[in-house]
Amino acid sequence: MKYAAVQISRGMVHLLIRQGSDLTCWEKRSFTPPPRMLLESATIQEILDLIEEMIELARLQGIPVWEIYACMDLGMSTILNVNGILQRSKAELALPIHSLKTDEEALWGWIGKTYGLHLRDGPTAWVDISHNAIFCVLGENGQVHQIERLQWSLLERTTHYWGKEPDRFKNNEILQMQTDIERKLKGLDWSVRPHNLVVTGLPLTPFKRLFPLAEGKEYHNQSFSRASLRQWSDHLSQSHRKYRTRIMNDGNWTDGILTTTMLLMELCNRSFKDSFIMSDGELALGILASLPSSPPN
Repeated sequence: MKYAAVQISRGMVHLLIRQGSDLTCWEKRSFTPPPRMLLESATIQEILDLIEEMIELARLQGIPVWEIYACMDLGMSTILNVNGILQRSKAELALPIHSLKTDEEALWGWIGKTYGLHLRDGPTAWVDISHNAIFCVLGENGQVHQIERLQWSLLERTTHYWGKEPDRFKNNEILQMQTDIERKLKGLDWSVRPHNLVVTGLPLTPFKRLFPLAEGKEYHNQSFSRASLRQWSDHLSQSHRKYRTRIMNDGNWTDGILTTTMLLMELCNRSFKDSFIMSDGELALGILASLPSSPPN
């Protein structure tokens, strides 16, 4: 038996196919995410074209469109005019798309993001940092015990405290940012102390530039210590913009990378962990792993 899932996320469309206990296909296609909460007509068409491509890829593997489970995560479904995608996908492509509810995203996301990681026994916290929120889930043995969603935009707060393109950071501004982060994460009170902390999301891609790996190694399942975060935070807080630009090679994160290290440190503090684990897993993997028989390899 083959199972197929299409996941539409902010900036990415995934197709995963499972046959028996094996994951036989994982295709990813990217698109430019909207800077605000509205999709332009061209972006809607681009996303529909990518969905149509995924439908064709599934068909070539013997899975018709009516056997594909398609879903849209909270990062996309909260966009104001997203119905343009939902309605046209059903009418033009014969593929209904399910907008995930918070509890569904929490369960399937937690399973998908923690699948295949080397974790200690016991409760595991998964934290996903999106463009405008911090989504926190605590689970154990395939069950979710706690869900928290904190509204907070990393890049917006970066601009708020440091302005646009600061050459150097001022000590009082760094303290204000630290206070802002601590105040926001006070809303994160784990019901039990997690044995593992898994972090995913938007800022983890630029964060990887601080920790280059040897060729052939993957960031999935890599652990990053709170001490190394402290070292980078102290280093970046004293750096010139020219230096940060050379490291990041991305104007959006030249200043946001310091905010990222500060946020990750505080997440470790709030979770009583000396490190966090990075995951490249996806929500759709959790959906397929939840289906009958063995989970995919």
